[in-house]
Amino acid sequence: MGYLPLQMSKILVYTSIVTERLKYAFNLVLNDQLGLEVFYSSNLNEFNAAGDIKINYSLGALENSIHIKPSKLLFERDINEAIPNIGSVADFKVLYKSDTACDLGFDIFAASFYLVSRYEEYLPFTPDRFGRYRAEDSLAYKHDLLKIPSVNIWCEFLKEKLQRYHPKLNFKVRKYEYICTLDIDNAFAYKGKGLVRNLGGLIKDTLAGKVSKIFNRVMALLNLKKDPFDTYDFQEKVIKENNLQSIYFFLLGNYGPFDKNLDHRCQSLRSIIRRCRMFAQVAIHPSFASNSKATNQVETARLVEILEGESVTKSRQHYLKVTFPETYAALITAGIKEDYTLGHASIPGFRAGICTPFFFFNLKTNQVTDLKIFPLSIMEGTLKQYLNLSPDKAIEEYRKIIDEVKKVNGLFISLWHNDSLSDKYEWKGWRRVFFEMVRLAAN
Repeated sequence: MGYLPLQMSKILVYTSIVTERLKYAFNLVLNDQLGLEVFYSSNLNEFNAAGDIKINYSLGALENSIHIKPSKLLFERDINEAIPNIGSVADFKVLYKSDTACDLGFDIFAASFYLVSRYEEYLPFTPDRFGRYRAEDSLAYKHDLLKIPSVNIWCEFLKEKLQRYHPKLNFKVRKYEYICTLDIDNAFAYKGKGLVRNLGGLIKDTLAGKVSKIFNRVMALLNLKKDPFDTYDFQEKVIKENNLQSIYFFLLGNYGPFDKNLDHRCQSLRSIIRRCRMFAQVAIHPSFASNSKATNQVETARLVEILEGESVTKSRQHYLKVTFPETYAALITAGIKEDYTLGHASIPGFRAGICTPFFFFNLKTNQVTDLKIFPLSIMEGTLKQYLNLSPDKAIEEYRKIIDEVKKVNGLFISLWHNDSLSDKYEWKGWRRVFFEMVRLAAN
């Protein structure tokens, strides 16, 4: 994530106890977001005598410091079902609204921790048909916060408060960025799938009367026409012309009900992977099966072999399926350092309430990890397949999300697939959506 480096200003925090949760939340808000160096004191006399810029994180007010009344969340070790108090401060909604007067009006540190840690996803829930946490069950969705990067907005609010008291503070000056990502679930519609799979598909299309698909299959297999999912020339052209920072996530799991890519030994697939490496970053797309079986390491090793020993440290789960904390614990074991999964499949927006990267905090162990989470902003399949939007309506949805990210100088991450860029069949007209999204995002 880009920002302009400045000499760090120091800030002193008074708190009765310094827990792992508290350190994580304060580092997230004060260090990662605002660029301040954080120090702690549990000695009241020491805190009062200090001449530093100060935050008082206790129940009682103290002189010469910004007072933020704490909730219990950051002092606990267990995971409980208490629902955060929702209210309004200034012109935006907040979690953990304070019931008595204090300088900020809410506990920004507990609120940010609750959203970013995905606290509610550790609690019992009714999954969707793919075993995923439903966006509609989230606190953010229920209170119209899902399409707003609340944590980033709250941090800007705190920054304004601090600047009012300390005009000479040096804050991190963040720059808006865009990463264009593509998931290759199915590298080709027909090529490389062998006799059995192609014969089965041909029979299925014949019974359904899909004449155009029968024709395209035969022509592609005879190398007389391009495979419909072979949109790599188009992708490369757009990426290069717009100088886009791009990442390809390749599915290399074993064939299964939800994992239908080509075999990792297929030369056509291997050639595409090596080609994409020439103009973008290449990463692993752990299979749907990897959520229930320990296959992450095997699949990552396959990509390393195809890349001739090049290390693989980035990933995104197939079907955007994340189970807390098991999925991320498995990725850490597999040597993954950056994950790009965290977004909802059914609704666009900010699943963790934030549009900037952060480190994964395991609530089961109460420990911060070195796995960096890059939150996903929007997937094209969400708009087309879940929300049934027309191309024009989809463009408006992209515009809204991109504008929200730009307001806070965040990181916008889009997700497309090679087949959705074919401009054929159900995806007719969606190349225009991609062009417009890139225009809006790269501007």
